[in-house]
Amino acid sequence: MHTMSHKGYTARVTVDERDNILVGRILGILSIVSFHGETVTELRAGFESAVDDYLAECKEQGSRPTSAMEWEPYIATDPEIMHGVVCFRGTRVPVSVVLDNLAAGLTPEYILDQYRSLKPEHVPAVLAYAADLVR
Repeated sequence: MHTMSHKGYTARVTVDERDNILVGRILGILSIVSFHGETVTELRAGFESAVDDYLAECKEQGSRPTSAMEWEPYIATDPEIMHGVVCFRGTRVPVSVVLDNLAAGLTPEYILDQYRSLKPEHVPAVLAYAADLVR
């Protein structure tokens, strides 16, 4: 996996061979923010613009930008739901299903489309949860 950083934010970078472009996604924030470019220079400019736009939007809305995801508000286990399997709060979707789909290379957008009860913030939450488990 290739990454780039700007103002304390990191993005994952991939190649979209179908459209012949470079695609990036900012990691560790609640919003799904992506960007693209045909060259590394264009991709870098798109990333910096995306971070700057994200920070400006947070300021405009009076919300604090996130740089690390807290998973606890989004993930829980309850013996009455799915026999205690770890699921996303308010759903019957096991965390392991989303992790398996991400590991299989499916995009967050595809996963959210397939599991309509999930919200965009569930994807970074599951990654933060997995990161905490391996620490």
